Amino acid sequence: MSFDYDLFVIGAGSGGSATAKQVASYGKRVATSEQETIGGTCLNRGCIPKKFIVYAADFALQNQVASNYGWDKMWVELLIGRALSN
Repeated sequence: MSFDYDLFVIGAGSGGSATAKQVASYGKRVATSEQETIGGTCLNRGCIPKKFIVYAADFALQNQVASNYGWDKMWVELLIGRALSN
């Protein structure tokens, strides 16, 4: 078995994946290793999931107070229906 690579990247998180992709675009042979899931902490457990949960919680709160600003619940349900159908 031959391991003939120009670059071996340890970790396939945001930085490792971007590095491997960039180097491969120059025609170099790249190998990547990852102990857990590809994408790293930020993509799978950190930044992105946290932002989604915070947004969803804030959306629920804004939906509760929307009637104070003249929005009725049917309008909000219509917007959600449109968003989910796209």
